[in-house]
Amino acid sequence: MKNFEKDAKTGDPEAQLNAGLHYDEIKDYDKAFFWFNKAAIQGNAESQYHLGRYYAVGHSVIENLKEAYQWYIKAADQGHMGAEGNLGNMYLYGYYVDQDMKEAQKWYEKAYKKGNADALGHMGKIYEMGYDGITPDIDLAHDFYKMAAECESLISQQFLAVLYFQGNGVDKDYSEAAKWFKKPAEEGFSNSQFHLGAMYAEGLHFEKNLKLAAYWINLARKDGHELAEQAWNLDKYRLFKYEVYLKTYKPT
Repeated sequence: MKNFEKDAKTGDPEAQLNAGLHYDEIKDYDKAFFWFNKAAIQGNAESQYHLGRYYAVGHSVIENLKEAYQWYIKAADQGHMGAEGNLGNMYLYGYYVDQDMKEAQKWYEKAYKKGNADALGHMGKIYEMGYDGITPDIDLAHDFYKMAAECESLISQQFLAVLYFQGNGVDKDYSEAAKWFKKPAEEGFSNSQFHLGAMYAEGLHFEKNLKLAAYWINLARKDGHELAEQAWNLDKYRLFKYEVYLKTYKPT
């Protein structure tokens, strides 16, 4: 890292990017922001993308979606697929910009053609929900989710799992739901954690296992998942609150 620091201080944008990535990995967000900002100002697309991400989530700075958008645009203008995908998200959900499905689709298409599987999954979400006058097409949504999930897109795995869990446009299949919830839950996706917990609590696909239910529900509620918090407070789930399990138990 000392070499990165030395080179970064000379003003080399690639070295500044590498310094930012190092500090980002160890969660020293102040130093990461400092170096990303230095490189982004010099036009480094990867740093512009990360700077946009920092403004979007409030790492080291106050959350500012206008700044996030502006940095994503700079990176996307250089063809950065992550920035393109995030611009798609902003237009899909109306973050800072007005919700605009045509713009969302435009950016997603740019991103997934470069290999951004998350963007492909979000295209599926547009067709599942039928946003902005688009005719819902669950079969097409499923196909997008499946392709993206098989390319290791965690958000797409979660989208696909929910389809199978709810039986939305497909046969309800708890085995498939459990299969696709697993990795996102392990990687911290609270909706997948909640659903896995509910499946263990109710004996859906799995044998009932209140220790595992407690483990997953508790992780989801700690991340602010509202349904997980509600489940935690229901009398029927009172056994979730065995503190001995919550402090020491982890799934094998």
